[in-house]
Amino acid sequence: VTFKWEERDGFGPNREFVLSSALEIANRKNIVVAGADTDGEDGQGKSGAIADCRTVHRTDLDARWHLDKHEAEAYFDALGDSLEFTSQTNVNDIDVILIGEKED
Repeated sequence: VTFKWEERDGFGPNREFVLSSALEIANRKNIVVAGADTDGEDGQGKSGAIADCRTVHRTDLDARWHLDKHEAEAYFDALGDSLEFTSQTNVNDIDVILIGEKED
């Protein structure tokens, strides 16, 4: 993934990865995506975010607009899906995709 870096609050590659993923899995059940930075800050903001197939349907906010404007933190904050923690470590980013069993 390539990001055009802009010095601004709320921008973070993990949250943008999760928001982009949320758009892709919007109608796919049994998938959860999470992304966070182990030091507790993703770019200029919170640690990361988590999304599933319902994320983009739970609000009237335009997920694509928020992604294009690098406003993923505001989007996930509005949903209560931002991840925020302080680990006092800086191992690296962690992105997780959980795929459950296919429903019949």
